[in-house]
Amino acid sequence: MKPYQILKELSSNPKALKGASDEFWHGCYHGTSESPYPIKFSVSDPFKYGNGIPDNLFPKVINGMNDGSLNEDDFAIAMGKFSINCQETEWLEWFKPILNKTLSLPISNREFNKYAPEEYQLDTVPQRDVISLTDARKLPKNFFFEPYYDLPIYHWHLTPKGVFIYDEYGERFDHPAIDSLYDVEKILNDTIILEGILDDDLWIFRDILTATQFSGNQPSLPLEYRLQLLVEFYRQVLEPRGEYFAIADVYKGTVGDDSNNTRTSFNLLVEQGFTQVLIRDITKEYFEGSDILVNPDRQSILTCTDITTSEELGDDVAEYIHGRGRIDKKSFNTPVFHGLTFDTRTELMNNKDSFIGKRFVVMSCGRGSDDKLVFPIFKHWRKK
Repeated sequence: MKPYQILKELSSNPKALKGASDEFWHGCYHGTSESPYPIKFSVSDPFKYGNGIPDNLFPKVINGMNDGSLNEDDFAIAMGKFSINCQETEWLEWFKPILNKTLSLPISNREFNKYAPEEYQLDTVPQRDVISLTDARKLPKNFFFEPYYDLPIYHWHLTPKGVFIYDEYGERFDHPAIDSLYDVEKILNDTIILEGILDDDLWIFRDILTATQFSGNQPSLPLEYRLQLLVEFYRQVLEPRGEYFAIADVYKGTVGDDSNNTRTSFNLLVEQGFTQVLIRDITKEYFEGSDILVNPDRQSILTCTDITTSEELGDDVAEYIHGRGRIDKKSFNTPVFHGLTFDTRTELMNNKDSFIGKRFVVMSCGRGSDDKLVFPIFKHWRKK
């Protein structure tokens, strides 16, 4: 089949790529690439069309332009002769989109790369691993955590040539917010990559990188410094350009003796309706380690055994409800902090004796190796 015929079949039959020629791979690679051609030219339709182009002639023209063996005049002459010998369909649906770099593949870049030779592989968006928390001991000593939105990740490429958005499959994504950054390329010397999600019409950005850091060809800064740069970039570039843009709410966390602020911040998110958070190691580069998802989706019924407070909260406000329960036929005792409002904490201490022995429902990430629930969240007292 001719390359444009293969292109038509892909949406319903990706296996058509198995019979693709080198000319097809070459055309797809150059027609979908962001990198500009070394010669500036405009593409115009011929006044008449011919009987068709011999196989492998077009790659020779493109390669000649790219390697410098065809200068601007030679290329213009070659393309003039080339276009009038094309069939109308192959010019409009294949050669012209390649020259304009507007060729659109009806499948994802990942699907394309399953069949493409190595030299014609298309860029795909790198995805970091996200693992579910099942053991609190797996948490890094110092970390950031943020509300988790169960939404796809997008990457904004702010380049000196324009602004482009790519979805999780490496496909181009269009959105009106691009228009707000119509002239941002004037202040850029290098490509900036922003990682974010789209919540309704609000773009929430959560990371920033250079192009070489995003490709993995250069180490990135640790997360702590990347987030500082993101805040500065937001204030100087994004915030003045309208209401499309925001940055993720990020909280600093730690484990061990200094974890009171961590519990308080996480509890604030719970009160706001967020039941999942994403934990990221403060010291890690972009591709180091995995993001840790705190997803308390396991329900347990506990019996209240004690209610305790702390010097920081005072004698009138509860810090923990202690509960006894069973998971996988094993008994455990665990303290519960999250999900308790200030009013509830006051009521618990004022009526402590009446709550001892009552049963309550918690959601957690399961039982950890220390026989305590991992991130338990108080839901409600159980009715008799």
